[in-house]
Amino acid sequence: MANTTWKTTQKNIGVIFLDPNNPRIPPTPQPLTEPELIAELVLHDDVHQLASNIQASGYFPTEPLMIVREDGQFRVAEGNRRLAACKLLVNPHLAPDSYNSKFRHLSTTVEAH
Repeated sequence: MANTTWKTTQKNIGVIFLDPNNPRIPPTPQPLTEPELIAELVLHDDVHQLASNIQASGYFPTEPLMIVREDGQFRVAEGNRRLAACKLLVNPHLAPDSYNSKFRHLSTTVEAH
């Protein structure tokens, strides 16, 4: 049953952080940093293709990120790949070196909001 009391708001992607405990991220001895999480998703979960799709078709508002406030930060609970793709479209320098030029190319036609 859907919770109809959940609040919907818009946040700048710069204030939302990826979930290091996401099942897509393999366990590590130490928590991964935000850049390491982005690299992991790019290298193993086809974030470049997702970013390409978002760049071509836009972000569908029917697929919102689910965000929780945790330790004073906004952390994505659902949508790690989408958040990583959007972060990379706006800031392609966050991509791993081997993907940097690919994300720079995609980002040339994206406006930051």
